[in-house]
Amino acid sequence: MIPNIFISSTIEDLHHLRDATRDTIAELGYNPVMSEYGDIGYLPTASAEDSCYMALQDCQLAVILIGKRYGSISGNNISITQNESRVARTKGIPLISLVDQEVLTFKRVHDASTAGSAVFPGMDHPEKTFVFIQETMDSPLNNGVLAFSNVSDARDHLKHQLAHLVGDLLRNRFDPLKAEIKDVLSEIATLRHELTAQKDKDFSPQKFLRAMRFLLDDEHKSFRDLLEHICESLDSAIPILLRSKTFDEFLKSTGADVQILDEEPNINNLFEERKLYSFHESLPEGVDPKEGEETLFWGLLVGKGVVMNLGAKLRFDSLFVSFNKVAG
Repeated sequence: MIPNIFISSTIEDLHHLRDATRDTIAELGYNPVMSEYGDIGYLPTASAEDSCYMALQDCQLAVILIGKRYGSISGNNISITQNESRVARTKGIPLISLVDQEVLTFKRVHDASTAGSAVFPGMDHPEKTFVFIQETMDSPLNNGVLAFSNVSDARDHLKHQLAHLVGDLLRNRFDPLKAEIKDVLSEIATLRHELTAQKDKDFSPQKFLRAMRFLLDDEHKSFRDLLEHICESLDSAIPILLRSKTFDEFLKSTGADVQILDEEPNINNLFEERKLYSFHESLPEGVDPKEGEETLFWGLLVGKGVVMNLGAKLRFDSLFVSFNKVAG
């Protein structure tokens, strides 16, 4: 599959930079997605703005270009570009953030000023733009901001960042040590379990080892995150899993507060409450959903509880069955 790369920015003031960014992405063999080139599918059931957010969710990467103009403001008093950045983070889509060097200089002046009377030529909403940049910098992950002074700078930054992403993907996907490391981690956890747990024929070291290997698999990350959240550690979760006959019985045994919602919570509200999706995945390409299974599942780990959609619940029911076949 050729990756789709969403390009987000104000248009009128940055059209030359947007065109150069599009050319760079196309030259490297990827699919640029831009509204002015007809790459957005405007659906009759959604607004033009919402159609952009939906198109972004079908992309594997987003490039955010920040210049002097903050741009059109949406109903939540945030610019469309900033909303697109938030949607990408919420959906776990990697971001490359390129910011005009002069704007970054203005931001440093603003941050150091106490009078609040500084003038920033060419900027329509400087305060909002500076907050947008700071929000990117304050993100716990993917918070790099790259300064550009001209189109050539931006193109070079974009090429280097794409090269880093591809290199990281290849290293993680084809690293011959990865499987061995997982086995070592499994065996260490098993040894710790042997040393601390009471002797119990139901939880033999071999059974515990098989269970730990299953949970350390990258394909089961959302299941693993859920277990660690509810039980604080996999060591604690595995015995409860092995005693339980169903995933519902496991949840009941832990006393976890689980809510099943039909619709996703409002994205902007989540950001205001400083909550992000803890897992948000879709079925692998080419895999047909089972009867009653949703193609997309999401969930939030909030406090001691869990909020998820029905798709996530069905996925975890299925993973519980697989877990017991492997570990049981």
